[in-house]
Amino acid sequence: MRKLFLLLLFISTFLAGFSQVAILYENCGFGGKAKVLGPGRYNLDQARFGANRLSSIRIPRGLKVILYDSPEPGQGNKTRFTSDISCLDNEWNDRAVSVVIESDNTGGNSGNGGYGNSGQQVYPSNGSGAQVIIFEDCGLAGASANLVPGRYDTRAMGLRNDVISSLRVPQGYSVTVYSEGGFKGESMTYYANVYCLDGRM
Repeated sequence: MRKLFLLLLFISTFLAGFSQVAILYENCGFGGKAKVLGPGRYNLDQARFGANRLSSIRIPRGLKVILYDSPEPGQGNKTRFTSDISCLDNEWNDRAVSVVIESDNTGGNSGNGGYGNSGQQVYPSNGSGAQVIIFEDCGLAGASANLVPGRYDTRAMGLRNDVISSLRVPQGYSVTVYSEGGFKGESMTYYANVYCLDGRM
């Protein structure tokens, strides 16, 4: 089976005009499993993210995210955020069980279009929460990682280096892969599922 040597992955989407969303991540540094959630009240188990797993959050300007250590949103101990959190402190890392996401009228986030200091704009998919999935093996098989729109280096993708072999690409998305770090070298853009990446890059 052929492996494509990848250092970085860039995902972009042509979708726009949707409501703001927060993105929850299970690892610090916006890595690992991710969940896109719009304004609302969520039990993290019922939202299919998982209780006691949250470590970082992307929060656009105009939203606030309130974490609770109770399975009922709005109850128990809480903490509130209005801007990106790259790693929750020891008190709240892997502690949140439910979350409330709502509009923030306090000014909250500062700077660059709503995602902290990253400068990375993220759009939700057609309300379905669809994500690009990268796989270690051809045929959309093997170890995998789900990725929301953004820019990812090897560590952020959650897989070992040089192992990506196939891609699941939802309608309306594109995925550009690069052969070298820093988004340099040869590149190829895909607009649909790729069942076995070509190693000629």
